[in-house]
Amino acid sequence: MPFRMVQSLLLVSLSVNAGPQYPSNLKLDCYQPVAEQHSLIRKAEKNRYTLRRVEFYGNQHTSDPMLRRRLALNEGNFFTRASLMRSLKRLSGLMVIKPVRLSDVKIRLDHGEKLVDAVICLEERRR
Repeated sequence: MPFRMVQSLLLVSLSVNAGPQYPSNLKLDCYQPVAEQHSLIRKAEKNRYTLRRVEFYGNQHTSDPMLRRRLALNEGNFFTRASLMRSLKRLSGLMVIKPVRLSDVKIRLDHGEKLVDAVICLEERRR
C-alpha cells in the first residue's frame, strides 16, 4: 500500500476516535471541554467582560441575520450566562436547525481587553 494511502487511513482512524463527532461541515474548533467552558463563563461574568463577537459554524442554508435576530446576546453588551442560555433556547426554536446546547458553544476570552468571543456550532436539519 502506498505511503500516502496509509497516512490518510491513519489520519481518518485517529479522527474517528478523537472526541465528539460533528458533521463534516463544522470546523474542529467547535469542541471545548466542559470544565474549561464553565470556568471561562464564570470569569467573564464575574469580571464583567463585554461580548465582542458571536460567530456561527455549520449554517450553510440558514442566513446569519436570521440567526442573529434570535440572539439575546448583543455584541457590545456585558456577557452573561443567562443571556447565552436564552439565546440557545431561542435558536433551538428555529425549525431549520437542530436544538443547540451549551456544549455546542466555544468561549474565548481576551483577558487584556476584557472581551468575550462566542462560537455557536449549529447543525441544520435536512431539507
